[in-house]
Amino acid sequence: MRALGKNAETAATLVSFRKPLPMSTSASAPVVASATVASASGTRTGLHPWLHALLQLATRRRIALTAVLFIGLVVCDVVLWKTRPCNLFDLSEGATFGGELLLLCGLLIRTWAAGTLVKRQQLITHGPYQFVRNPLYIGSFLMMLGFSILIRDWLAIWIVLGPVLAMYLNKVRQEERYLAHHHEEDWVAYTRATPKFLPNLAAWPSFAGFSFRQWSANHEYQALFGTVLGLVALWFWHRAAA
Repeated sequence: MRALGKNAETAATLVSFRKPLPMSTSASAPVVASATVASASGTRTGLHPWLHALLQLATRRRIALTAVLFIGLVVCDVVLWKTRPCNLFDLSEGATFGGELLLLCGLLIRTWAAGTLVKRQQLITHGPYQFVRNPLYIGSFLMMLGFSILIRDWLAIWIVLGPVLAMYLNKVRQEERYLAHHHEEDWVAYTRATPKFLPNLAAWPSFAGFSFRQWSANHEYQALFGTVLGLVALWFWHRAAA
């Protein structure tokens, strides 16, 4: 496996990528934005039946699979390939600056979304949800990419862009089918005005409805704790590999 030159992710950082909060309404229960197992089974992917079944299983176990993949990569980096992660305090290195920027942006997006998302209520279309329909997933994806870059591991990056992305795209598909079923007219109008992944920057930022109480109720402090723990682990790893 190739490293990213001189210029992320540890097992501990995977705490921040726990099961994502539902996209537009609930933090953990199978409500407006949370796809149930039943809705998952109805997802159409266009794959061969056994591939479809495998994808559904992987999607349901995506958190555990992501953890196993990254733990395995970190172990290989430390034991086999003797990879040395980026120096977190040397922002003159492109990998360090880029990785930390992605990580920070992802964490801020998740924080904003989690503080806006209210459990078991109407379809949420304000805050970050006025720009894009899946801010929590986007934030998690940016954080995984950021940590992968900080590790200086190309394989980790391709795993994020490959199987991990496929699992989360399938999860988004499941949840949007659920939303379309439960919110029909509101959902149709919302999807016409708001893109799925690429933000609509024409809208003016609004922090209406955001509260740290809601952020805490949605357990988003786990993402913050996991990020800090991961960065500390990377720092010790960098020093130990010197």
